[in-house]
Amino acid sequence: MAATLKRQEDHKRRAARAAAQTAEAAEPALRPPRQLRSEETLAKMIQAGRDLIEQHANFDLVLIGDVIRTAGTSTGAFYGRFKDKDGFIASVLDAAFAEMRAEADKAIRDDEAWAQGTASELAARIVSYYVDMSRQNQGMFKAVLRHFAARDPDANPMRWLDRHVQSLVVPVLAHKMQPQTLGDSESEVRIAMQMVVGTITLTLLTDPGPLRFDGDLIETKLTAMLQRFLRLP
Repeated sequence: MAATLKRQEDHKRRAARAAAQTAEAAEPALRPPRQLRSEETLAKMIQAGRDLIEQHANFDLVLIGDVIRTAGTSTGAFYGRFKDKDGFIASVLDAAFAEMRAEADKAIRDDEAWAQGTASELAARIVSYYVDMSRQNQGMFKAVLRHFAARDPDANPMRWLDRHVQSLVVPVLAHKMQPQTLGDSESEVRIAMQMVVGTITLTLLTDPGPLRFDGDLIETKLTAMLQRFLRLP
């Protein structure tokens, strides 16, 4: 009798352990939906922050309440992800400039048609790329320039994005110039690019005229300046 009771108790314990193990094994299957919702919420907040920065062109005018309302999320969800507004802005910038870098890779590095044509044609294509990129991210770039100019210029993500884009286009343009130029072609191209980017930056921030940021002449004039400086036919 005692042996029978012991076997029954052992069976119950084994069944309980098996049930617990089954439940534990099944639990991860319930986690992906919750994780997916969390990632979707994060993506909505990051996009809301990017939209608000683009709208205000100023980090100070981006309010946490507006981010929560625009994203359709909650205060708890926000602070569950970000320590404060500075941490949130940093995350938005990381995401935005990582996307711009990936777009540059896709448009320039991964497109064989980009480097086709003469050096003069490539110079025009480079200017067009910079002008279009600046116009598409006008508010973001203004906010970044205003913020980092007064704090830490070396941490400016626009600077790192520009360096990446130049790493893609400068060697190609310099190579096309080799038969017709003397000296260090890459150095000359980088100096010319500095003038182009500097003019776009100044025009974006102050729009002093007569060359207007949103005007029809900026791309034409910058292309002519780049071609003339590099002595491209």
